[in-house]
Amino acid sequence: MNAARLLVPASLLLLVGCASAPPEIPPSFLPHPSETGVEACFFRRLVVSFEVLDHSNLIVYAPPPDDIFHVRIEPVRNLSGKTLIAFAARGNRICGVAGDEVFFEDRRRAPRYRIKAVSLLDPEAVLLLRQRAGLSERQRPPAE
Repeated sequence: MNAARLLVPASLLLLVGCASAPPEIPPSFLPHPSETGVEACFFRRLVVSFEVLDHSNLIVYAPPPDDIFHVRIEPVRNLSGKTLIAFAARGNRICGVAGDEVFFEDRRRAPRYRIKAVSLLDPEAVLLLRQRAGLSERQRPPAE
């Protein structure tokens, strides 16, 4: 009888613990950067602007002169509406290698997210990616 009393509270604790876990971020349905362009790098301090495609894909605009990159990052909650982007790396370039990170807030301890891959896009690939992400036909966001 004592064992039955102990099992009920333990099962309730298990259910409460599972119920409080945040829902998982769904997988991206956009192609991997290796499928949209050629592997590439950009200088982290020269980014002009960016667009959010989904919770793990960005389009980044950087010189020279008008290069456009597909950047795959680890999934991030609530990326829509972000207006600031910054990059951290072991060197000056972002290539999607170990140590490359992105963050979206202007504060010292802003969460950083791992960059998984980077590819250089041609104009046709940009349009296809934007269409698959459900974005308008607008070619490029304004420079910030």
